[in-house]
Amino acid sequence: MNTTKNVLPNEDWQVQVNQEIISITLEELKDWVKTGKLHPNQPVKIKNLNWVEANKILALQKLFEAQETKEAKRNSARSKSKSETSENSFLSKFFAKSAETKNNQSKTKSKSSAASPKADKKNELGNKIAGYILIGIAIVLPSVGGSFVWVYFLRTPPTVDEKKITELVTLETKLLQDKNNLKIKYNQVSQNAQLTQETSALDTQFNNKRRGIVQNEQVKQQDSSFYTYSLISLAILAIAFLLFKFVYKPKG
Repeated sequence: MNTTKNVLPNEDWQVQVNQEIISITLEELKDWVKTGKLHPNQPVKIKNLNWVEANKILALQKLFEAQETKEAKRNSARSKSKSETSENSFLSKFFAKSAETKNNQSKTKSKSSAASPKADKKNELGNKIAGYILIGIAIVLPSVGGSFVWVYFLRTPPTVDEKKITELVTLETKLLQDKNNLKIKYNQVSQNAQLTQETSALDTQFNNKRRGIVQNEQVKQQDSSFYTYSLISLAILAIAFLLFKFVYKPKG
């Protein structure tokens, strides 16, 4: 557009404002730039020429640059003012909180000094309770732990007297009855193979159940031994502690 590079006329200018075309002079356009009413990308033109953005007009470019510089300075001043305000607010809150903390500490000290005898008694009672708890742990842990290791790991598993297990005796009686029933059922010589097969199946089934019953009985005996050893160990350690407490007297 050659018109923007040469001497521009003052009259016959047009500008688009909200899809409305307004006739205006060049001087008025300059005033609009200074007041911020005309934006850099807003369409303007001289009559009978094409529309261009306002910042493409040579006569308006310096005004737009000056306007941008002013706006940048304003924004910088605003941000600086905000940062100073926030810093002052933070400092005031910090010092107010610090003063409040000191007041609370002084109140706490005065209360603690007034209630020091009660606090001492409570501390003494708490120390005694903690001491008894530690002594109890020192007695229980070795007793229970030692008994557990001895019964379940070091000691030989107990021998089970199968004749005294009622469940196992009943199972053996049932096995004999089932075998007799099979003999009655397969009484022919030609049926000996089938009799042997079913008898073997009964024996296998009986042995599996017998093994489970014996293992359960061993576990029961181990549990009973564990409880017995634990109680005996607890009693021995407790008596030893009491004797030590009442017999031993430190010098001085």
